[in-house]
Amino acid sequence: LSLSVRGSTALIATAVGKAFHVYNCAKIHLLFVSPPQEDSIVYLIQDRLTTYIAVGKSVKCFKRGKQVWCLEGHSGFVHTLLLVGQHLIAIDDRNSFKVWDRKAKELYTELHFNSDSFEISCIVHPSTYLNKVLIGSKQGPLQLWNIRNGKLIYTFNGWNSSVLVLVQSPALDVIGIGLHNGNIILHNIRYDNTLMSFVQEWGPVINMSFRTDGVNSLVTSSTKGHIAVWNLDEQKLDSVLHDAHSGSVNGLSFL
Repeated sequence: LSLSVRGSTALIATAVGKAFHVYNCAKIHLLFVSPPQEDSIVYLIQDRLTTYIAVGKSVKCFKRGKQVWCLEGHSGFVHTLLLVGQHLIAIDDRNSFKVWDRKAKELYTELHFNSDSFEISCIVHPSTYLNKVLIGSKQGPLQLWNIRNGKLIYTFNGWNSSVLVLVQSPALDVIGIGLHNGNIILHNIRYDNTLMSFVQEWGPVINMSFRTDGVNSLVTSSTKGHIAVWNLDEQKLDSVLHDAHSGSVNGLSFL
């Protein structure tokens, strides 16, 4: 699931097997469907005009459902994508971290990680952190990297559980972190300080989204189909939507 805004129009793209669909959010109206791919789409992101998908060992770029180019060079299957300025980051199941130049359509740089000590599980670009990305691992620690010079800036110890999701909050320096053990952490990465934490009692936190309209609220999702709403001002659980979906809630976003 990926949300983008084009002018006054909000669009949602979602992968459906070997194709992706793009909807107008106002009326949930299907705008177009991509051509079927040779394999299932495992990750999808958008910017204002384009959609990027991870298919097998390739990353493909589409405009209005039409493929315009394809990036190849991964030895493993690509499972995560992230846009950072003119760069596209792609991570595969061999723990290869490649940074592609979207304009030149060529590899900009590549980072190498040891899967035994730091297997990449998720990634986020902290707001205002130029050329920086925060990477979570299955082992628990997190690392802040500069992708321009390929330097490790700082390592966070983590919370003794796999990091499943990282989301920028409306507050600068504060990142929402969802863990496999059900813990939800709001952490200031500038000072390496946890501001607050919650526990999702029904299992791993696989996605989260912050409200950005002035209401300090956070929603999280689980593998069991439940969605929780957290009041950040009072630091408590507001409500739970049980069985919102029949399976894992893999994507959610405030509009």
